[in-house]
Amino acid sequence: MTPRQAISAVAPAAAAIWAEPKSGDVAAARRPEGRAGGLPSDLFEIAQVLVCKGRQALINLHGRQEWARIAIPPPVAVAAGDFVIVAGRGSQWWAVGTLGDPWEAADDSCPAFDGEADIVIHAPRGRILLAAGRIWLGGETVSILAQALRATATSCVLQCQTVNQWIAGLVTLTVGRLYQGITGDYDHHSRSIVARAEGQVTIKGERIHLN
Repeated sequence: MTPRQAISAVAPAAAAIWAEPKSGDVAAARRPEGRAGGLPSDLFEIAQVLVCKGRQALINLHGRQEWARIAIPPPVAVAAGDFVIVAGRGSQWWAVGTLGDPWEAADDSCPAFDGEADIVIHAPRGRILLAAGRIWLGGETVSILAQALRATATSCVLQCQTVNQWIAGLVTLTVGRLYQGITGDYDHHSRSIVARAEGQVTIKGERIHLN
């Protein structure tokens, strides 16, 4: 499929592509059983943008990463985190439409608080409690400064290009199983290393140097 064919196939459904659907519509469209009533399963898919480079976007398409050409005319801009409609098959994909963020409000009926200036909330002797079905934080920079930070979650997914961790104290990691897949170099520096294993230890490599 060429970009011209993808765009021409989208033309009859332009109203559905450029409209911002409700959050329930997006969830139904992303489910396999919901595609028959929404977007044609043999032509359109819904993916999330991970990285934008020029007119190309790295998308998360059903758990795998694919590069898609951005075939959306200005003034619409595509940014990381957006949900887009992609057309194609195999490894050739084109982003042909945008969807509203499914975490945004479905309509304008819910109360909103907007401010052009800084918004500051202080509770020096109390607590600030946030409880909701979904909590979304969006911004160019999000900073969390705390003496103690505790996060408890059933599932945690981090999609990052670069992660810098500076830890001055003790780090304790307890996991059931740990798998590390590193495509580049792995460099580890420490004053001392203590490794214990109750079972077999296997070290494989083209060249192994022990000093």
